[in-house]
Amino acid sequence: MFSSISELPEVQFDVITLWHVLEHVPNYLETLDQLIQKLKPGGQIILALPNYKSYDAHIYGTHWAAYDVPRHLWHFSSDYMDHLPSTWGLDNLGHKHLWMDAFYIAVLSEQYAQNKWSWIKGFMGGLHSHIYGRRTGQYSTMVYTWKHKTPN
Repeated sequence: MFSSISELPEVQFDVITLWHVLEHVPNYLETLDQLIQKLKPGGQIILALPNYKSYDAHIYGTHWAAYDVPRHLWHFSSDYMDHLPSTWGLDNLGHKHLWMDAFYIAVLSEQYAQNKWSWIKGFMGGLHSHIYGRRTGQYSTMVYTWKHKTPN
């Protein structure tokens, strides 16, 4: 087990995934920089993150489970994350959504708000969030894929 990226062996990776990790990291830009240096040419980095511009973030406000303060140090949007790979000269392969996360986050948000029938209300909140996401592209959780350019 390693406690920091600097402890990793001097190897490069084909794929690096951060599944709901980046929002917990104190200096996410430095962390991304270190990880991208560990990517092979043509390698990919895949990040799953809650999207603070989603319907459920708007509806639940301070009770939105994905704000999860103080454990979530940062909050990201697809607009920001779609432009961020250019910082390192990476290709942005686009983003997708995790449609089931809307239900999970909505149920947790209902529980945080101490609402009766949190499972039913959460299901409905997740459904509305998914419908809103289909219309706007602002889903509850987004998965971004960036690719390290292959040298010519």
